[in-house]
Amino acid sequence: EEWPILDEAVTRLSAEGGSFDIEFRIERPDNTIAWMHAIGNTIRNEKGHVSKLFGTAQDVTHRKLTEEKVVQSKILLESSIESQKDMIILSLDTEYRYLFFNKTHAESMAQIYASVPQVGDCIFDFMKGEDDIKIVKAHYDRALVGESHTAIEEYGEEGSCIYYEIRYNPIY
Repeated sequence: EEWPILDEAVTRLSAEGGSFDIEFRIERPDNTIAWMHAIGNTIRNEKGHVSKLFGTAQDVTHRKLTEEKVVQSKILLESSIESQKDMIILSLDTEYRYLFFNKTHAESMAQIYASVPQVGDCIFDFMKGEDDIKIVKAHYDRALVGESHTAIEEYGEEGSCIYYEIRYNPIY
């Protein structure tokens, strides 16, 4: 069976020495596709010439197919989340730092607090009203101890208040 990318790597190693770590696709005799992971290295003699080549190749088809499914699932999830233009979706860690948020949340933060958060930022760094922080923290704390609940809240400064029905759910 011909594996051109592996042949090129071995030819280069024979001439130059060094090592390689590559993944490549092959077509099996039954016309199915497989993914291979190959690593190789050289040993030089006392004159500095390449004297030995050694390496391994491993079938990593299952891992590559699993990675592809994860990427496809992520794309589907993100498109589902972002398609909800009237729904704010966000996830925080136990230190109230953003793990994820959709565009609608970023837009609402810009409208209410004139700030756009980044993943890793603490949500409370953007909120200006101590009352807002106190209310939100109490809800998040309930979710952090495992309680799912719903609240209707008003956020923002006088004249720019927005009302939300909020569902707080822990993620295990």
